[in-house]
Amino acid sequence: MKLKGFTLVELQVALLILVLIAAVIMGGLHLATKSNKAVEKLGNESNQQRVISRFLKQQINSIIPLTELHNNKSTLLFKGDHHSLYYMGQLPKHVVTGGPWLIHLYIKNKALHLDYKVMNNQRPFKDNLHTNFKSLELVDNINEFSISYQKQADSSKQTTWRDKHTMPAIININIKQYKKSWPKMTSLVNSYNGTTTPYNVLTIQ
Repeated sequence: MKLKGFTLVELQVALLILVLIAAVIMGGLHLATKSNKAVEKLGNESNQQRVISRFLKQQINSIIPLTELHNNKSTLLFKGDHHSLYYMGQLPKHVVTGGPWLIHLYIKNKALHLDYKVMNNQRPFKDNLHTNFKSLELVDNINEFSISYQKQADSSKQTTWRDKHTMPAIININIKQYKKSWPKMTSLVNSYNGTTTPYNVLTIQ
């Protein structure tokens, strides 16, 4: 009587097929996991862009127009160049309470920073710029950060704001992160009044 069953070769072929099927399944799962992580990373980066962009626009919109009176000279508490911006403003209550704050927005070591401190009205504005600030890091891995200023909506952009009596009407911020450009941020300065009339005056003793 002849026994029925699988030969050794047939078993080896079956095992090989099972191994190949398992490899295909595992490869598919790995690819799906990798794709999900890539999508999640892209989503996180996009969300970070939206949050930081909205925060910066709110900061520019809410700049507080203060001038100091020192030695009978009036100076706007605002200083802007191509990579750095000082202004008087508020911060969200979930970040810090109090204010208004003297705020410094700038890039350092490829990270965008926002520093803040209480304005010392016993010292001139220029002296306050060189004293200790508390620092917040907003976002890292920044390749490019630049600021420009406009007197009017239709005027040319300036890389430095030299007017000591009038706020710019518009501030533009450009950020690039690892060759990835963020949406260009064009923010109206709500405190702009288009004149040389003094704003709220802070008297320096």
